[in-house]
Amino acid sequence: MTSAAANLQGLLGLVVLTGLAWLLSEQRGAVRPRLIIGGLLLQLTLALILLRLPPARTLFLTLNYLVLGLQ
Repeated sequence: MTSAAANLQGLLGLVVLTGLAWLLSEQRGAVRPRLIIGGLLLQLTLALILLRLPPARTLFLTLNYLVLGLQ
């Protein structure tokens, strides 16, 4: 799977899970779209920052190697 396809799959997953949560909620009218969109944008922004900054990327790779070493 290419990187673009993986990113699209992750974005689709966010949309589907958010939609599913809305469909299963008891008070759909009480859901504020601005709050949901703001939360999703915040999550995407933090993901981009954490995965694009070299120190954060190094930290996650190191944690990955530590977990793999435990197996």
